[in-house]
Amino acid sequence: CGIIWFIPVQYFNSCSITHEGIFPQVSCDLFGHRATLFTSHFESMREYSSERTSQLSEVLDEIKGVERDQIVLFGGDTNLRDSEWARVDKSKWENIYDLWERLGKDNDTRYTWDTSVNKNLMANYKSKLRFDRIYVRESEKFVPKSLQLRGQGLLHSCDMYPSDHWALLATFTLPPKQRPHG
Repeated sequence: CGIIWFIPVQYFNSCSITHEGIFPQVSCDLFGHRATLFTSHFESMREYSSERTSQLSEVLDEIKGVERDQIVLFGGDTNLRDSEWARVDKSKWENIYDLWERLGKDNDTRYTWDTSVNKNLMANYKSKLRFDRIYVRESEKFVPKSLQLRGQGLLHSCDMYPSDHWALLATFTLPPKQRPHG
């Protein structure tokens, strides 16, 4: 990013006492293209499914409302279960896609939370879920190229991973901004 113009912090209409319920928005210049980037940490725990899906709806509504000439993406810890995502009426948010799905649903990048490998939580159960997600608004000038998991190496100083989640690293093709001739 070059120049950051605007960083408002919005609060979710629906959240429990477990999270503050915010989703920051950064408006910036991305190599000559206007862009808006969102992030958040949705409600955790199975019993907060309705709050999570409501939070997703709010974020997708915000993405939809950004000016059409801008590149827009959301990336964060959604804590969404696949069953919750499957119940979402995606027709309401035309042209917004789940990056992992768009890139072919590669099983190697599916699970960002895997207690069978990541022992940071010292969980006495094994669970694999795709909690961390990236949503992108369709754009001819911002084309997805790849998605990778990161943070899978142990930190030698404490014999733990950087987080209990794996990080997502997405790459996109972005053509150079056309400069007016003259």
